[in-house]
Amino acid sequence: MDYGSNTNTDENTSHDEPAPEENEAERGSGSTSPPLKETLRSVCSIEKKLVFYKLFYLTFCGAIGCVLPYVAVFLKQEGMGPEKIGIISGVRPIIGFISAPLFGMFGDSCGRRKCILLVSIVAWLTIYVSLYHVPAPARVTSCPANLVPHRERHFGHRIRRDSDALVDDGLAEPELPASEQELLQENLEWLYIPRHLDIVFIVTFFLIVGGEVFQAPTTALSDAGTLQTLGSKRLEDYGPQRAWGSIGWGISSFAAGALVSSSRRMEVLCGVKLYFSDYRLLTYIFIVFLVISFVAATQIKFKEGKDEEEIELKDTNKEKSEITKAKSDVSEKSHNAGAVIRIFFNVHYGSWLVTSFFVGMCNGVIWGFLYWHLDNLGASQFLMGVSGIVVCASEFVMFFLVGKVIKLLGHIGIMYLGLLGYTVRFCIYAVIRNPWWVLPAEILQGITFSIVWVSMTAYTTMAVPSASLATIQGILHGVYFGLGCGSGHLIGGIMIGYVGAVITFFSFAAASMFVLMLFFIVQKCSTKPEDVYGYEGLDEETDKTPASNTEQESSAMTSPEQ
Repeated sequence: MDYGSNTNTDENTSHDEPAPEENEAERGSGSTSPPLKETLRSVCSIEKKLVFYKLFYLTFCGAIGCVLPYVAVFLKQEGMGPEKIGIISGVRPIIGFISAPLFGMFGDSCGRRKCILLVSIVAWLTIYVSLYHVPAPARVTSCPANLVPHRERHFGHRIRRDSDALVDDGLAEPELPASEQELLQENLEWLYIPRHLDIVFIVTFFLIVGGEVFQAPTTALSDAGTLQTLGSKRLEDYGPQRAWGSIGWGISSFAAGALVSSSRRMEVLCGVKLYFSDYRLLTYIFIVFLVISFVAATQIKFKEGKDEEEIELKDTNKEKSEITKAKSDVSEKSHNAGAVIRIFFNVHYGSWLVTSFFVGMCNGVIWGFLYWHLDNLGASQFLMGVSGIVVCASEFVMFFLVGKVIKLLGHIGIMYLGLLGYTVRFCIYAVIRNPWWVLPAEILQGITFSIVWVSMTAYTTMAVPSASLATIQGILHGVYFGLGCGSGHLIGGIMIGYVGAVITFFSFAAASMFVLMLFFIVQKCSTKPEDVYGYEGLDEETDKTPASNTEQESSAMTSPEQ
């Protein structure tokens, strides 16, 4: 990788200035470079001032990528049913829905964004290392008599414990029929002492839910710092920064899958063939990635207080009178949390927020229960690791192509495409019987998450000043990753517990199509307000570009450049 690709960049250039005048002239004149060549160049070159931002996304997403996907499978192995996992996985993000915006507002108001970011990373480290080291509940000492309807025929046979495996000596073929084993493999509560299982559930619940209070603002604040550094002229470059998170997630997910798979062992307990793995091994990869991300986070630049005004007003080509006028404009666009919240009272922006909640819910169901479903279909941890690689490769490609896709379809068109993608994905999950067929569905992750997330981020960012970026990102992260994902975990867990995974996936496929049609109607019947915060666009008065505000909204993200 060429770390010196931007050798013409002036050290005194404002954070909001994307490139030297030569590059600006090249863009303005309509460069004839092929789009593919530009994309490849952006992948292979790294701008010096953005190195630590890329490193943060690479290592932080790598850290959570080796623990979060396996939480549901780990808790299932610990004896928790889908309802309990749904409660834990559902309440956690809902707490984040509250804490992320609050920490964002606090950071914008008091100028302590970096301090909050570092504390939240430490919270991630503490909580998930502790979670994966919670002792497993004690197993039952004898096979329950009511495991299956005809279990009475096994009465009178001697049960002995052999290396923690329950073996029925009185049966020539101790294993139950495959159909009965599937029911018992899906929920292992019968294998553990209820009182011990309840204790582990309570400890796990408070660890995960309590930790979320401090973990929630991490991604919102890091995104706010990245967007502030890029400035309003370079919102299209957010995608390439975020793409490095997909690389980290893919690397760690594959490494975690291979590591856990190496510890997998089979046991026949009460005539049921079960598989167990040592998920504590994941914490070693997690710690390495998270420590590096902490170091990278210390180098993320935030525009705090007076520094923000100085950075935005720094322009040697301006006359003194123009600088004085710009200072007045900045004071008028200071942070106002109430104004940011009122943006979403408008039907147009409100529909975006509601849709972000729904797509977050869809992601919550997938993240929380897809691996659960694959495990029930007989998938190995290796397949789950391969699935993670496919997901991250799809995300990585689309993060770099997002500018061209948005230029082609527009922000609203991206939302249509994303909702359609969820409909297709859920249908595939519902019909497959061979777990390897999940891989084609995972290719759609780049459409349903990457371009949808960048589109939502850029669209809402253009509605507020840079002084309020942490607040708007906190709201968006809280609704998407918090309330949305949490509701998906909770509703998904309840539905799977009552009607099974297949019907649950079909239900969300139908819901995705319904929301697509509803969002289409609302967008056609409503108009975007020109001025929702008291001015037009993100810091346009002090950071003007040749294009008009309308052109920026319709052609934002046209050059995914790093």
